[in-house]
Amino acid sequence: MRANSPYIAEKLSHLEDIFTVLRKSEITLSKTMAAKIVGGRYTLQRLVAVGKIRVVEQAHCPHAKWHCLAEDVFRCVNYREREKR
Repeated sequence: MRANSPYIAEKLSHLEDIFTVLRKSEITLSKTMAAKIVGGRYTLQRLVAVGKIRVVEQAHCPHAKWHCLAEDVFRCVNYREREKR
């Protein structure tokens, strides 16, 4: 399968449409849910520190819950296969 096949181009187009909807709807995920998606709490904190995942703080106070933008989280999905326990 070539990287520029029409099938792959179509699927990437659909994925960009999903990202556009997430961005325009301003959908956020909790810290716990985002950590599960990207592969762990440490990974999430590292991605936030680097700036790959933007955080929306609620109520402008330092100890308030913060939420991650869903578009950024899904762009950083963990693809590693989890080992079975």
